[in-house]
Amino acid sequence: MAGNTKGKKRNSSLVPVPLAEARLLGPGEDVCFRHGAIRKLVLHNFLTFDNIVLEPSPQLNLIVGPNGTGKSSLVCAICLVLCGNTSILGRAKDLKDFVKSGPAKEGYVEITIHHRSGNHPTIRRHIFKDRNNSKWLLNGVDRREMEVKDLVKSLNIQLENKCQFLPQDKVVEFAKLDCYQLLEETEKAIGTDDMYSMHQRLKGTKEKKVQLEKSLNAKKKELEEKVRHNELLERDVRRKETRENSLKTIKNLKMKKAWIEYEEARQIYDDAKKKRKEAERSLKRLHDRHRPLRDKMRQREAIVQKYGDNLKTHDRKLKEIKGQIEAKGSESDEYGEKQKTAVLAYEQLKKEADEQEEKINNLMNQISGLKSNLESLPPPDTLEPQVKRKTREIYSLNAEFAQLQSIQSELLQKKGTCEANITRCREELDAINDVYKQRLEMLSRKDRDAYSALKWLKENKSKFKRPVYEPILTLLRIKDMNYASQIESFFSGRDLVSFIFESREDRDVFAREVRDSMNLRVNMVIAPSNPLSNYKCKVPMERLRQFGFQYMLMDLVEAPPPVLSYYCAHQHLHDIPVSLNKLTTQRLNSLKSSHPEVQRFYTDDQMTNVKH
Repeated sequence: MAGNTKGKKRNSSLVPVPLAEARLLGPGEDVCFRHGAIRKLVLHNFLTFDNIVLEPSPQLNLIVGPNGTGKSSLVCAICLVLCGNTSILGRAKDLKDFVKSGPAKEGYVEITIHHRSGNHPTIRRHIFKDRNNSKWLLNGVDRREMEVKDLVKSLNIQLENKCQFLPQDKVVEFAKLDCYQLLEETEKAIGTDDMYSMHQRLKGTKEKKVQLEKSLNAKKKELEEKVRHNELLERDVRRKETRENSLKTIKNLKMKKAWIEYEEARQIYDDAKKKRKEAERSLKRLHDRHRPLRDKMRQREAIVQKYGDNLKTHDRKLKEIKGQIEAKGSESDEYGEKQKTAVLAYEQLKKEADEQEEKINNLMNQISGLKSNLESLPPPDTLEPQVKRKTREIYSLNAEFAQLQSIQSELLQKKGTCEANITRCREELDAINDVYKQRLEMLSRKDRDAYSALKWLKENKSKFKRPVYEPILTLLRIKDMNYASQIESFFSGRDLVSFIFESREDRDVFAREVRDSMNLRVNMVIAPSNPLSNYKCKVPMERLRQFGFQYMLMDLVEAPPPVLSYYCAHQHLHDIPVSLNKLTTQRLNSLKSSHPEVQRFYTDDQMTNVKH
């Protein structure tokens, strides 16, 4: 050990103590000693030493010596007087253990440190065995430990840094440090104040750069994926635009067709209307031409009828008188005068009858003349059928026109209804197709083997005797999206990607093709033979509403009956109530006691298994 000693001392041990700063001297510093170097070390009743004073040379950097010569005691003294923790030394944990064994009740360590200002601080630490504590003196004045620590820190003394202070028991740990850790410890020991922090910032910047590069690569990959996806979407958009244009053309053509049909019907109606008017005019002309003759015929017929009636009356009276004469011929002479009167009356009546007969003959002659005139005209029998035929044609055309108007109105109404239904069906079909495409993409991401098997199934349905159902991920339809989270929680795991069969034979065919030939790992199940109507909930929904439940889980989904039958048979889909609200403890206890059949239910966003 280089340096001078005073008092009792022992040989040194092999322990490097890098306390002085390894840097250029500043202005005003001692030519020999560096800022923070040990100028003097005093030990009193410390471990193996009674009293010792060490004044090392400026180049002190290593303490060496045979075993048992006190090297470790000096290192412990330097550590404790410079506010070091006993854990750094790896020896005794209590301060009292550092006081020399024997009658001594206390000991101390004093150290003088070189300062570039010329005022070299002296630190003394008194250690009390009975109290197991210590006190500090700085230049002979009592100080708090924190003030001493601040002084040590200002001198850049780092006892925790193994490149600056290395006790013998820490040599193994020092040897385990890699080159990066040694560099950091060296920076702390001899570097400038901000060298280590700059190094850490540099490391952080490097890590950030690596992360940014990873993020950039990920973004590039994501961009490429989105570009590819966008290209697929553009192709779909073009197809959709072509389809919409075709549908629009079809719609326009249908409208044109309906309009053409309407125009044809209207033309037929107009032609029929013209024919009707022409027939009406012809009939009117015929009626006008024959009206005078008809009037004369009616007048003559009325006169003939009148005289015919009078003649019948006179004949009746004459017969009555003759009967009276014959009946009274045998009466007495008193009736002679009456007989004469009656004869006169008879002759008068006969005369009147002759006159009437003459008039009748004249009228009959007139009627014959009129009939001959009528015969010169076109026979009524030939006109009447024409009139009737024209009338029937008019009635037929009117009926046909009314029927065409009714058919036209009905067709227009049906056309509007059909167009509305077509629009609604197309919207529903587009929505279903969009949802189905999204479900297929989801299946492709979730289980690539199931997606490949589904593609094969669509192309080979003829190989199966009974229907084969796709995974429920593509088939399931949720009636009320407010319950989507509960339904998604129920249908999870392998259930979502399972193929469902109605017969074992079809299942075996699918397994040979998909599993054996294509080497795909898919899940296959067989639907029960019981129809869906056999699965009834154990507790009616009306009783469960009082606990806050709104539906049974099966009431909220749509899928083919065999698929739902499978989930009813194996997972009791029909027996699970669901609510959008949480159940209170009171309602839960009431449910357990009154309906032990309810084993599982969904509330809010969680599933609950009931234990009875």
